[in-house]
Amino acid sequence: MFRRAVLRLTVFFSLVQLTVFGAFAVAIYLFVTTVFDYDPPEGDTAIAVDAAEVAFSGLRTGLLISFAILVVLVPAVSYVMARRTLAPVRLAYEAQERFVDDASHEFRTPLSVISGELELALLAPRSSTEYVTAIRRSIDAVEQMERLTSDLLLLGQAGDRRIEDIFSPVRVKEIVLGAIPGRDRDRSWPTLTLDFDGDPIVRGSRELLTRAVGNLVENASKFTPASGVVRVRVSERAGLAIIAVADDGPGFPPGTQSRAFDRFWRADSVQSIPGHGLGLPLVRQIVTAHGGRVAIDSETRQGTVATIELPKLNAR
Repeated sequence: MFRRAVLRLTVFFSLVQLTVFGAFAVAIYLFVTTVFDYDPPEGDTAIAVDAAEVAFSGLRTGLLISFAILVVLVPAVSYVMARRTLAPVRLAYEAQERFVDDASHEFRTPLSVISGELELALLAPRSSTEYVTAIRRSIDAVEQMERLTSDLLLLGQAGDRRIEDIFSPVRVKEIVLGAIPGRDRDRSWPTLTLDFDGDPIVRGSRELLTRAVGNLVENASKFTPASGVVRVRVSERAGLAIIAVADDGPGFPPGTQSRAFDRFWRADSVQSIPGHGLGLPLVRQIVTAHGGRVAIDSETRQGTVATIELPKLNAR
């Protein structure tokens, strides 16, 4: 598709440029032959006319040769121009294709679980306990789909500058407290500690910022063993409100930290842990929309520290 678009754009650019150059050459020739006034001395008319004809012939030849050269050069230049013009469109299109493919894959997984559980339940009469188990697994899959859909919608909302219309002063302490997840009794959780060194105020969306911090806390809790500790610290520095979430997890494998914010990317070592690879990309997009930045500092088997920096309200 893009190859055809490049060729069509190349032809269009070539025709436009050659038309302009051709019209310019004709205009030069007509200007020279009609505007200049040749007033030869008496008795030298024939010689003057011959000289003028020679000059005009040389001008025509020069213009024709120049145009012929342009006929060869212009398509090549137009091709380069067309490729450069369509390069951002192609990158955006390829990124959209990857995003759609990845999203489709993530949706297929919970749908397969739901379909499998329901089909298994209908194959033969089951006990009430087995039916309840199948329903619970289906509900868990539906909740995964709801979370994935919500993340995708938030990614779109966080990238829209119009969300600034809903910004209001928010205390960072309230954001952090609202981001602490509920603890499922069916699994073991690491210890969670909170440290508030100050109570800065930022301007933003309470819902989006709570979701961003919640994603960091959830990630830290998910990858930290039950015997480990997840530490959340709020501090202030040079007009910035800082939220740091540290864990005792395995850290990022060597050479993969730079991909932490890629949508749907997950390290091979954590494929068995539930998730969609949208948590950190969503955090970065929300924080960026609030004029801040997020950074990851991680070492293998040394844990990870995720830090959010937001402009304080009184610093603006």
